Amino acid sequence: MLPQLLLLLDRNVVLNETPDILGPGDWLIRAWLLAGEGRIDELKHLLFVERPAHTHDSVPIRTVWNYATGRASDTAAR
Repeated sequence: MLPQLLLLLDRNVVLNETPDILGPGDWLIRAWLLAGEGRIDELKHLLFVERPAHTHDSVPIRTVWNYATGRASDTAAR
């Protein structure tokens, strides 16, 4: 189990290889990482193309999207 957990410390592994240990919530972890890195285009694809249409207005998606877009506008204002 420990080797699988150690993989989660590497952002590139979580974003690009998505370890099985993350389970069905792996998309949300990837979304938060993309939002934190300001990778808006990739995040938009993950949330609004890869995820089913009926989830687009869900609380998790709105929360991550609002964080990412608010962060992007804060960065642009600087």
